[in-house]
Amino acid sequence: MAAGAGVALHRGDPGLVVVALVVQEESVSRRIKVTPLDRKFSKLVRTLAGWKCERCGKQFVESKASGLECSHYFGRAIKSTRFCLDNCDSLCTGCHAYFHSYPHEYYVFKVKKLGDERYAALVERFNTPVKFNNAFKQDVREWMKLKSEEIAA
Repeated sequence: MAAGAGVALHRGDPGLVVVALVVQEESVSRRIKVTPLDRKFSKLVRTLAGWKCERCGKQFVESKASGLECSHYFGRAIKSTRFCLDNCDSLCTGCHAYFHSYPHEYYVFKVKKLGDERYAALVERFNTPVKFNNAFKQDVREWMKLKSEEIAA
C-alpha cells in the first residue's frame, strides 16, 4: 500500500457506514529503499506461503520467483508493521496490483485470512509508533533467523 494511506468513513445508504482504505499515490522520489533486511523478510513471507500467490493460488518456483511479491497491507513506510507477518501476503504481480486498485477487496481478504481479532490487533499495531533503530533491526534479524530455522527443521 502506498505511503499516505489512511482510513476514512464513507456513507452510502442512509445509516450505512463503510470503512474503506484511502490510498494516495506516492511519487517515485518518495519510494522506500529496499534493504537487505526487506529482501530477507520478503523471501520469508513467500517461503511461508509455499511460493504461491495467496489470492489466486498460482505456484512459483523459488529459483524463478519473479512475479511473486511480498505485499504489505499497511505500506513499508509504517515501521510498526513493516516486518509483521500478519501485515504481509505472498501475491503474484497481478493480484498485488488488483488489491492496490481495489483496497476494499484487500480488506475483505485480510479479515477472512486473519479473523476479526487478529485484524484488530494488526490495526492496533499499525497505530502504535516504534523506534526504527539498530536495536529494533537487530531484533528483527534474530527473529527472522529463528523463523527460518523453524522452517528448515
